Amino acid sequence: AQGGTVLARTQEGRLGPYRAPPNLVLGGFAAGLFYFLQGRIEKTCENLYPTNPSVVKQGLARAIFRDSCDPGATGVIAAGGKLPAPRPLNELFAEFGGPVLAVQGVLDPLNDARGRADALEALGAKVVRIDAGHCPHDEQPALVAGPLREFAAKQLDATETAKAPTGQESEIIREGDREEAAEEKAEEPTEAELLQKEFDDLEKQLSALEVKAKEAADNVLESGKTGYMRAAADVDNYKRALAKDLDQVKKTSMAGALTGFMPILDRFEEVYGAFDPAATPEGEAKLYGSYHALYGQLTLGFEKLGMAQYRAEVGEAYSVLRHEKTQEVESEAKKGTVVEALAPGMELGGTIIRPARVVVSAGMPEPPNAEEEDLEVSQEAATEGEESEESDISSSGEKEGVVGEEKEGGKGKKKRRGKKTKRRRE
Repeated sequence: AQGGTVLARTQEGRLGPYRAPPNLVLGGFAAGLFYFLQGRIEKTCENLYPTNPSVVKQGLARAIFRDSCDPGATGVIAAGGKLPAPRPLNELFAEFGGPVLAVQGVLDPLNDARGRADALEALGAKVVRIDAGHCPHDEQPALVAGPLREFAAKQLDATETAKAPTGQESEIIREGDREEAAEEKAEEPTEAELLQKEFDDLEKQLSALEVKAKEAADNVLESGKTGYMRAAADVDNYKRALAKDLDQVKKTSMAGALTGFMPILDRFEEVYGAFDPAATPEGEAKLYGSYHALYGQLTLGFEKLGMAQYRAEVGEAYSVLRHEKTQEVESEAKKGTVVEALAPGMELGGTIIRPARVVVSAGMPEPPNAEEEDLEVSQEAATEGEESEESDISSSGEKEGVVGEEKEGGKGKKKRRGKKTKRRRE
């Protein structure tokens, strides 16, 4: 069983050749994966940084969602299925041949992080396991940077040790170093020359700073008060837009929560609407009163949250957003207008929570024109004529049947009389 694992096949180089799926299958899978992931962008970003979710900057999920709305986004995901299969790790390690360090976040939710770390370690890599997700260098940069520095320093020391000369080569190098030191000492500038050079450098820096200061002053004079006012206006507009967006998000979320309470309010109104104080016993009447008080407290709480009733007016145009059409009747009122308001609607900051229930006019039926009336009259006359002919035919048939029966009856009587005469003779 161990020989069939991904780790064993990777170590032994027994992974099969890659075969890209058909475009139809790949496209369907990519579309399904895309729409599955698109609705979970924010949650996925949080899962990628399990130990330090604050790394996810504000607006990251919104930026990713905006890019995912590009018409070619699903094609990008589908194109990933056409990429060749990754080469086995043992093959890559054999070609590289050098030391390898792997800093692996073992809490990565997108793949088998611990299995990958074990596979790398089995191939001779130095593996450092840290509690981090898919991007450990962003989530825990200090924990990643430390092992990298130690590994780099160790490799540099090993390289310098390998290149260090010995014996006669070392003596030749030391002699050459002495000669170079003597030449450098002879070429060393005097203190006065050093001061002059430093002074010249400072003058160059001062000249460059004067040029930059002049350019900055010119820019300030050019922009002046107008530029400042424009920048201040842009900042103010941004703050207003941000506040408006936040308020709208708050109202939308609140409306979504209140929508779930609408069936409860409908049930309260239905039960109390059927309540008849005169025909209800005193005990049940008190129960109705208690439930009505609860209904009042519930609606009062909703009003404090900003929810308000609105009523449909008779004669106003029917709107699919603000009205729920329960019935459509013929009426002299204009077609498509409200003829009766049955129940009020609920809204929160312009967002409809429950539409108002109304009866809508279907208008009056159009009277038929003269040609249609003549055609109907002629059709009725033809129908009546056909019915009259059928009645005459059936009447004549009935008469013939009666006559036939009478004849057959006469023959029967004659036969019976003949039999009686014969008996008498006998």
